[in-house]
Amino acid sequence: MQSRFSKSSIWRCRRERPIRFFLSGPIGNVANYKERFAEAERILHDVFGWYVRIWNPALLPPGKTRRWYMERCLVALWRSSTVCMLPGWAASQGAMIEVTTARYIGVNIDTAVLRNLKPEPLFENKETGVLWSVQF
Repeated sequence: MQSRFSKSSIWRCRRERPIRFFLSGPIGNVANYKERFAEAERILHDVFGWYVRIWNPALLPPGKTRRWYMERCLVALWRSSTVCMLPGWAASQGAMIEVTTARYIGVNIDTAVLRNLKPEPLFENKETGVLWSVQF
């Protein structure tokens, strides 16, 4: 029985680069950030299928310095084709750095795909104890 796919078309599919998404959003002041990032990852897989690669910074090990996290995130951002912003991203200094870098190096920025994700309504400033809400 003959296959309807030629060997060259199968090899061409294997060589194509998958879409690489970079998740960006608040982590430091959000209690349930791991669940929010996991939900964002699930939404991207539902929308774009499983032939995508997703950089999820919530999976990095805890207890490191901000510099350590940003080094890894910026390397992953450089290799990404699209940055997907989680709701409340403007409240995060790290996410602002990632957006600025993405704009500078020409990586697409998408805020619409994850718009249906439940936003974290309140962020607490640990130094002052003030609660405030930012949602974009």
